[in-house]
Amino acid sequence: MNKLRQFCLFSCFLSFLVLSFSGCGTREALFDVNAKAEIDIELGMNLIETHNFVKPSIRIPLQATITNLGFKNEDIAETLPFSAIVKPRFGDNINLDFIHAINIYIIDPEQLKRREIFYLDFIQAGTKTEIELLPTLVDITDLLINDLAIVEISIELRQFPPSSFDLCMDMQFSGFMAE
Repeated sequence: MNKLRQFCLFSCFLSFLVLSFSGCGTREALFDVNAKAEIDIELGMNLIETHNFVKPSIRIPLQATITNLGFKNEDIAETLPFSAIVKPRFGDNINLDFIHAINIYIIDPEQLKRREIFYLDFIQAGTKTEIELLPTLVDITDLLINDLAIVEISIELRQFPPSSFDLCMDMQFSGFMAE
């Protein structure tokens, strides 16, 4: 019984040491890459269906950034979505309260499957001139061809748009070092 107790105490001590030194730290991004997508919001958009806008060539300058910073492709483990803000293109004072949900997807060019990169499934009602979306953990590194991506934006409305205008998505991605 004494040996069992010693073994348990030793195991607990080892577990404590492993957890203490491995810790849950945060990784710092090596670089950030910005991208923009724009869509036209029309006054007559209906409330019943989800409105999907496919943008076939959104520039996300990942390779250019890696090269300009002196890194090699092997140095980068992954490039993840970091932030996205949706707002009227020209800074108009348009209330975006008519939007119920927004999802932004990147399309895998080989399998033609979409992968969600930013989302906000239920946007709180209230006056707002911009909407901040939540990022996912999708690595976009292999989903770009020549720094271009196929992006799909899905929007659900709760009310009719107040007017026709351009809606801009400012997206930021972060590159992380291979360990």
